[in-house]
Amino acid sequence: MSFLSSIFLVGIIGAGIPVFIHLYNRKKAVTYKFAAIDFIFQSQKRALGGSRLKNLILLALRSLIVAFLAIAVAKPYLIDNAGGVSGLHNSSVIPTSNVFIMDDSFSMSFEIEGNLLFDLAREKAKDMILSFGAIDEVAVLFNSGADSDKLPQLSVDKEFAKIVLDETYLSYTAGNMWKCLESANSILSTSKNDVKRVFIFTDLAKNGWITEAERGENRKLNAKTEYNIDRQTSIHVIDVAGSDKLENICIESVEIDENRDQNGLDISVVAANYSKKEISNAIAKIYIGEKLFAQGFVNMKPGAKATKVFFYKPEGNGPIKCQAEIEPPHDSLAGKLPVDNVYYFIINDRKDVNALIVDGDPGVNIFTSETFYLEKALVAGPQSSYNLKPFVVNAPEFEDAELEKYDLVALCNVESLSDSKIYELERYLVKGGAVLFTLGDKVKTEYYNDSLYKILPAGLRNVNAMDATSSANKIGGAGRGVGQAFSVASFKKPEESNIFYDIFSSIGKDDLNQIEVYRIFQVEPESAVGAKPNAIRGMSSVILSYSNNLPSIIARKHGLGRVAMFTSTIDREWNNITVRPIFLPLVQEICRGLTSKSYFDEYETNIAVNSARNFPAYFFSGLVKQDIGAGRIIRPDRKTEMLRGYSAESKGGIVYTNVDLPGVFTLEDKTKPDLKQPVFAANVETRKESNPARIEKEALTKLLGENVVSFVSDVDGSGLLYGTGIKRGLWGVALFLVLCFFCAEAVILRFR
Repeated sequence: MSFLSSIFLVGIIGAGIPVFIHLYNRKKAVTYKFAAIDFIFQSQKRALGGSRLKNLILLALRSLIVAFLAIAVAKPYLIDNAGGVSGLHNSSVIPTSNVFIMDDSFSMSFEIEGNLLFDLAREKAKDMILSFGAIDEVAVLFNSGADSDKLPQLSVDKEFAKIVLDETYLSYTAGNMWKCLESANSILSTSKNDVKRVFIFTDLAKNGWITEAERGENRKLNAKTEYNIDRQTSIHVIDVAGSDKLENICIESVEIDENRDQNGLDISVVAANYSKKEISNAIAKIYIGEKLFAQGFVNMKPGAKATKVFFYKPEGNGPIKCQAEIEPPHDSLAGKLPVDNVYYFIINDRKDVNALIVDGDPGVNIFTSETFYLEKALVAGPQSSYNLKPFVVNAPEFEDAELEKYDLVALCNVESLSDSKIYELERYLVKGGAVLFTLGDKVKTEYYNDSLYKILPAGLRNVNAMDATSSANKIGGAGRGVGQAFSVASFKKPEESNIFYDIFSSIGKDDLNQIEVYRIFQVEPESAVGAKPNAIRGMSSVILSYSNNLPSIIARKHGLGRVAMFTSTIDREWNNITVRPIFLPLVQEICRGLTSKSYFDEYETNIAVNSARNFPAYFFSGLVKQDIGAGRIIRPDRKTEMLRGYSAESKGGIVYTNVDLPGVFTLEDKTKPDLKQPVFAANVETRKESNPARIEKEALTKLLGENVVSFVSDVDGSGLLYGTGIKRGLWGVALFLVLCFFCAEAVILRFR
């Protein structure tokens, strides 16, 4: 027998109070010999014999009333082990159904005395399985969701259950115990056995329970009604962490920002301290490629975060995999969970940006050239971390250019390209190149929509004079007949979140009003794509608009590269932008964004472990050979995996789901092993699992209700754990006996 509130058993001492009162009030009579009434005394002795018996019974009843009242308040209960129930310490005759829930979230990789918590849990679970009889049924679930299909149903095959446990390793994801309990209840509902038990092997990390318990507006979860846990199912929680205090520090995130003042990148490492102690002199490190780049000390207060910023000067290595690490002090217990001490990321490590500018309409006068202003804008002014180097060619020369040598290709009013060059341009984009289209009178709508639809950010419509919101102005200028009326428009000032916001904020209102755009190419809306069905692909973004809300700069992602289009000219034929102060910073920002892999980007390079990575079909239209199985992923453990399910005609692309460990994943073409590209980095979800705070047993008992039978840290030391697991409350019986004692006392006093 056990008690829920054993402290109240102290009240049993009160059972001696009636005895003490009886003894205290008992007076010893003085005897006087008097022969005349001796006969009367003899008669009284015979009457007192029965009275003493009643008094003793009353004394015993009153003592029992106090004792059993204290026992009732202490809430006694029994765990029913009768009937020869299967399990350790019993000779089995009654079959049982048992579901093992293994906590395999990455918080179980805490090290205690050189052993991982998960390894301790696995060994205890295997020992328990060995104790079961041949008729006992076992199912094994994992709260991360991984490997749950290995033994998701009851089976009497204990050896297979052991194999499942032996072949299962820690996941790198957060767990959800509530979903496991729901699955366990569903599994046990199929069993005809009367004895049903759930054994949970866990470190009692709060996250695994609170994720669902506090969903919505911190609403408490009613486990019995929402998950419909059978009242006859007993739940046994095996706390493998025991009384050990778990402390942890981790790297929560890495943020990369361009430092234009110093011509480089700021890499900010955000560390978190999930312990109750101050962490001093933890070492944060940055690895670029395989080499240690920099390190520095980090101090964190209890429960706080700290940021360490490292400056990196690009060296021209292209996209490169990197990682940040944090090393706790040697005397700290907070380093016992190493999996979240590393954070993986990808940076575009470029020093010089070579820009190939294609002049589609060369002129005798350089001031009317399509590329004169663009070339000057790329080399003028303060240099950013990307040193732009322009190279100008005409359209025929472009046919022989090797695109791999350039980071940016600007096609300025180019009339047409050969089919082979268009295909080469597509491959160049998919492999990570950048293309900028600027338009003009040489551009033919039908040709662009038919031949370049795969890479255009939007389908083109006719050239129209600007339909300004203000009245038309009678202005003379280049490209217009003197005295001819034209409507003009300026730029619409972007919102604060726009990448061009700072540029427009630095330009005065008068300068902005002096910008005049006379003509543009209108583009097809997404609902009317035009000549080809994929001209916009639903992925284009309007980066900048004119004052009449028509698109000015449109951009989108294509494979690993980016493509943008300016809907007017880059010379003075259709606008006066090239001679306004905004032109230089605007052009540099566009080129910087296209080549830095930080703007116009809809391609996520950082995802959580156990997430899926979607590769659109056009992602492979140049990076890998156009047949099944040509592309493959190099995983962080250096194993390779073929990408399947795509073809040259595929429109849906493929979804890569085997992101089961942290690290950088690289895509390569097996026909060209030298063509490799880091495509994304996967990291553990530190905000969910790195906090080792434990849920209190009392709180968990309230959530699980009367189904909870026991919390133990030593499986072998708890014989009660292996009974039927049905808690038999005895405090009602104790209160009933108290009532009976009161009634008996009343009856005795009535007939005394």
